Amino acid sequence: MSGIETKIKTEIKTGRQRVTYDTRAIYAPGSGTPLAIHLEARGTGGMNVDCLVLNVADEDNDPICSSKAYGG
Repeated sequence: MSGIETKIKTEIKTGRQRVTYDTRAIYAPGSGTPLAIHLEARGTGGMNVDCLVLNVADEDNDPICSSKAYGG
């Protein structure tokens, strides 16, 4: 997840894009621990990121992304 967030942050901090960014935790009914985090980012320079990051201990777990264009 941090790799995705770092790329989004870089686009914002360098002033290349204005970005609308949204994150939502997804919970199983009755659970206090999220199953996943849904990240969405849209930018003025072509950014279109839509990823689901599963909340698992496996460091090799890749996010599931329908779009991962950072623009710039």
